[in-house]
Amino acid sequence: MEQVIDREYIEAVYRGAKEVFCDGIYVKSDQHPCGWDFISLEDLECSEDAFSVGIEIHSISGGNYYSSEFEDNTMEEIIKKVGVDGWCFELSGADDLK
Repeated sequence: MEQVIDREYIEAVYRGAKEVFCDGIYVKSDQHPCGWDFISLEDLECSEDAFSVGIEIHSISGGNYYSSEFEDNTMEEIIKKVGVDGWCFELSGADDLK
């Protein structure tokens, strides 16, 4: 059965990122040489922010870009853009995900 990216899924990703992993997620990106961008969720204060607060450029791969396809997108929009297989919490073994 295919995973649906719904509100419950986004909230679970948000909680995992905030409570267990480094306050962010990695997403597939053609812009970064390694193929992944780190999206910091430090500026999101609660799970509701995942649906309403756009990610600022300084929160994408440490602010190393002047612009990004993910800039000003909410966490929900970013995950929907990259899909279930386009993000992860950690990069160890990420080559298997490409």
